[in-house]
Order: sequence, then C-alpha cells, then structure tokens
Amino acid sequence: KRLWSVGERRMVEELLVKVADIKDTDAGKGIVRLDPNLEKELCLTTGDAVIISGSGTAAAQVLAGPPEYRGTNKIYMDGLTRRNTKVAVGDMVRIKKIKAEEAYEVTLAPTEDFAIDTSGSWQFYLQTLYSRIITQGDIVQIFERGRATDLVVVSFSPQADAVIITNLTNIILRETPIKGALKFSEITYADIGGLDEEIRSVREMIELPLTNPEIFDRVGIDPPKGVLFYGTPGTG
Repeated sequence: KRLWSVGERRMVEELLVKVADIKDTDAGKGIVRLDPNLEKELCLTTGDAVIISGSGTAAAQVLAGPPEYRGTNKIYMDGLTRRNTKVAVGDMVRIKKIKAEEAYEVTLAPTEDFAIDTSGSWQFYLQTLYSRIITQGDIVQIFERGRATDLVVVSFSPQADAVIITNLTNIILRETPIKGALKFSEITYADIGGLDEEIRSVREMIELPLTNPEIFDRVGIDPPKGVLFYGTPGTG
C-alpha cells in the first residue's frame, strides 16, 4: 500500500506490476511500455532505462505508454524480455529505474554452435543492437539472412547496472557457445504470421478472461469457460 498527502509527488524506487504482451510492432526492439501512472510514480520519461526482475533479470528502454494503458498497472514487454526475466504474461515483476552508461565494449556469445562469417558481415548485423540497453546475462537476437540467432551478454564495460550499445561500442563476438544459457522459452504472437483474425479471437476468448477477469466482474457477465479448436490438421 502506498500513501501520499495531497499535492505530494508520487515517486517510488521500485514497483511490483503485472506483465502483459506488447504490440507486435514493438517486439524485438528491447523496449517496454508502462501504464502512464506507473511512469509518474517511478519518475520515468521516454528513453530511460529500467531493470525488470522476475525469476531472472533483464534491462530495457522505456517508451511512453499510450493512453489506453492508463490504470492497468501493467508493464508491456515482448517475448524475448519475458524469456530473459523468466516470466509469462500475467506474472508479476519488479521494475526499477536505473542509469545506463554508454558501453565501451560488449562481449557476446552464441547459445548454440554456428559458423561466424569471416568476411565481417556479422558486424553489419550487430549494428541492429545500437541503442539497445542490456545487462549481464541478457539474451539478444540477431537476424542474419532471415535466421534468428540468440546471443548472451557475457560481459561489458564500464561496470554498471546496465549499459547502452552505441556505434562507438566495440562488440566482441565469441565463437564458443554458452550452451544451456537459457532454458525458459516461449512462443509469442509475434512469431505467428498470417493468422491475425485467429489471434484476435484467441486474445478475446482465452487471454482476456485469464489476465483480466475483473473486466467481466465489472460488467456482470461470466467469462468464457472453454474454447473449441477445429479445422484440418496441419493448417495452423
């Protein structure tokens, strides 16, 4: 419970909030969005860094939450950030504002064996990490020729809670994989293509009653108690 006097600025160091899925257009960018009320409490502005703690820990950059997020008491993040924090939609996480230093050097390692292109093309793909806020142990993804490769943040300098990768950062890519670096995985809506109408139905009939049962209580109706999937096997 948090109490304030009239006119007092509502600012706290850390908050416990519920996890929600971010919009597909924001997925894979290392960003999160918050209920605007939570942004005020944590004194956050667009571009600030946060540490998110569940069973694991991840760093992310905050972008402004749209008006429809106000009053939800939720943090909206993508599947990769949920993997790093080892939580699922509907779980609770702690969020805390931090200062991310500019990274001088970052060392990454793959989670599985793969061949590094000695021609240097990997440096081109690593540029997609510019402006990404990371902490040690985070998993980041590189898309090389349409294939997603998971890379673990092994170390970085300077020493800080988190760092931000810039075009001046020396990114070192190890060849030796760190196997078993991340056991927790999750398929997200962003991984599914061509089924927009079906995803909308799943969100309305399954996800909404599970994550927001209070909505149904408020309007006095019973939420759906089950769902029947049908169709030709193998068609999605």
